[in-house]
Amino acid sequence: MPKSTDNQKTLNDMAKELPFFKFFPGEWVTGDVTMVSMEAQGVFTNLCCYYWMRNCSISIANAKQRFSNHLSAFEELLNWDVVKVTDDGQIVINFLDEQMNEFINVSEKRAKAGSAGGKAKAKQLLNFAVANHSYKDKEKEEDKEKEEEESLSPAIASTPSPKNYKK
Repeated sequence: MPKSTDNQKTLNDMAKELPFFKFFPGEWVTGDVTMVSMEAQGVFTNLCCYYWMRNCSISIANAKQRFSNHLSAFEELLNWDVVKVTDDGQIVINFLDEQMNEFINVSEKRAKAGSAGGKAKAKQLLNFAVANHSYKDKEKEEDKEKEEEESLSPAIASTPSPKNYKK
């Protein structure tokens, strides 16, 4: 079974993100699965699909219930170790677990990289906002000084200049 992560995606999310698994014909024809009956091979194919869509996590009881019409073929898969069962009753299909772990690892690396990029961008935006704010504050101060000068100008104009004083 694939390793569990703290932020493990829901089954539906995983099924949407990765609705397929890799199938290698060379591994199929040279693997133990070709030693079992064609019925068992068909059950295995369906079991792989179900296992994948359930995030590589199903119990032996669930699998037996799902494939109850083909129990002898299912038992054949177990006898040939095409499908394994853990001590706690979980199905194991190694090649799918490997693919799921690879997908989870890549997904986690991309999430970390995206987070780091997002943090860097947020820091840039914050620095820009602070710089822009300082610039705008400076403009406001300059505008205020101009307004003060302009408001003083009429008062200065109405004050008699020394030339206008009579001696």
